[in-house]
Amino acid sequence: MRHCDRTDAPDTVWHVSSRVNWQTWHLVTEHAFRTFVDCFDRALERFSIDPLAFVLMSNHFHAVLRSPPSAAYHQLTGRRTKCRHFRPYPSGHPKSTLIGQCLQHFKLGVAKRIQRSLDLNGHFWDGKHYRRKLVDTTTLVVAIAYDHRNPVRQVMVARPEDYARSSAPWWDSGLDAPLPLCRRPDLPFGHSREALRAELLRFQKDKRLDDVMEVLSKSELVFGSPAEERAELERLLKAAGLDAATVAAASA
Repeated sequence: MRHCDRTDAPDTVWHVSSRVNWQTWHLVTEHAFRTFVDCFDRALERFSIDPLAFVLMSNHFHAVLRSPPSAAYHQLTGRRTKCRHFRPYPSGHPKSTLIGQCLQHFKLGVAKRIQRSLDLNGHFWDGKHYRRKLVDTTTLVVAIAYDHRNPVRQVMVARPEDYARSSAPWWDSGLDAPLPLCRRPDLPFGHSREALRAELLRFQKDKRLDDVMEVLSKSELVFGSPAEERAELERLLKAAGLDAATVAAASA
């Protein structure tokens, strides 16, 4: 990403993803899906991370996660453990990130269990994970909608809500999700669940969102801040006729 501020803080919302090494389809089986859900749930509980959305594909995953509130965040970053790999940096440290620790813990568990079942060795994941801050309702809605449309772009299903290995059915009609979502009573940026669902469903049913995000990802522009990236995203949405003003007004 052109703007890569990876420093965590309380109540920060993140769009994250990671891919299997060599893009191998090691996540396509039912065993891999159960492993993903179990390890993800354990890691989220351990680091008090609130999952807002996710989608598991055959060789990668996407998720939208929210860092703990202030009290829990500072308690977790101030703790010390015997294992240096799972010891968060102290609060205020330039590399302080519970999200990174959570994903490291989760990915290690997934890799060990799937490699054991397939009798594999070597690197399971393809390097570091991708992580981007979501700074307002517009970027949050677009990120979730774009993730939910991933199976549609791959011609696996006709509609996002038809894909059971994601949070799309839960956001669409309240069906049981494979793992608990939106565990905190409040949502980011002061939104109600009903209002966020309405905006999300309007975006994720529109193919034009795929084109907007493809243009943004391939852009050579270098953004100096999340606000600049958000402004460019809103410009592209407006040019595509997706009426980003509605979402922007809701987050004002």
